[in-house]
Amino acid sequence: MRVVKTKSERKKEILNAAKACFLEKGFAKTTMEDIISATSLSKGGFYHYYTNTTDILHDLMLEGITYRINIIHSMNLDNKEWDDDTVINILVDKILDESDLMSLYVIYLQATQRNQELRDLFSDLKRENQEMFAEHFGAQSQKMAPFYSDLILNLMNTVMLGSEVLGARESFRKNRSLFVSIMKTALEYAQEGKIVS
Repeated sequence: MRVVKTKSERKKEILNAAKACFLEKGFAKTTMEDIISATSLSKGGFYHYYTNTTDILHDLMLEGITYRINIIHSMNLDNKEWDDDTVINILVDKILDESDLMSLYVIYLQATQRNQELRDLFSDLKRENQEMFAEHFGAQSQKMAPFYSDLILNLMNTVMLGSEVLGARESFRKNRSLFVSIMKTALEYAQEGKIVS
């Protein structure tokens, strides 16, 4: 008997297949055919959902934002006032995270070097991140505004790349307090208007 999947189940199947392909082959070397063959969908059925790998990667990046939001919800911070230390710890947890979605984000960052379309996607992801955090955390999410500066985002991305590409995550985790101090200094710079764009 053939199992009929809902649209959301089919889309999830595509995203899971794409994630596995991207993690195995990287973004540039993964083709639509690779992803289609990793699903139970026909080619026509597949193209009903996605027409290119960039759109799939975009949805996987949104999945990563949801993943981070769920982690914050699990910290029971929903009804508490976020102070600077809370926000800094949320962000340090993010940059030192070890998950398939973090690995995928690093693959995305690496692929932006040679793909203008992916570079252009970065500003959309930044905006979508802010919108999703505002939807889930309301006014609390405004405490993160200074961390959306290009300088601080580049600093965070550099640590994520080093964790993944250079295998430095364990060393970074052992020295977590250094990253907390760095983020506190970055926040002070932002609050004092010292960050140069």
